[in-house]
Amino acid sequence: MPPLKMLPKKGEAPKKIFELPSSTNYSVYDSTGKFISKGNGQFIDCSKLNKGTYFIQFNGTSKKFVIE
Repeated sequence: MPPLKMLPKKGEAPKKIFELPSSTNYSVYDSTGKFISKGNGQFIDCSKLNKGTYFIQFNGTSKKFVIE
């Protein structure tokens, strides 16, 4: 499975959008395991998340990503 990719936003400010391999149900958690959000799709808008480490769970997989 390819790694998660952060996509750039066209325009002035960068936007934090992650692309999953395909459209699926997902859940986002912070580094302490606190539930942040869930949804269904291929793209996850993480622009409102604070700096830190997060995990996306989808299709029985958990992937780590960092917001800087």
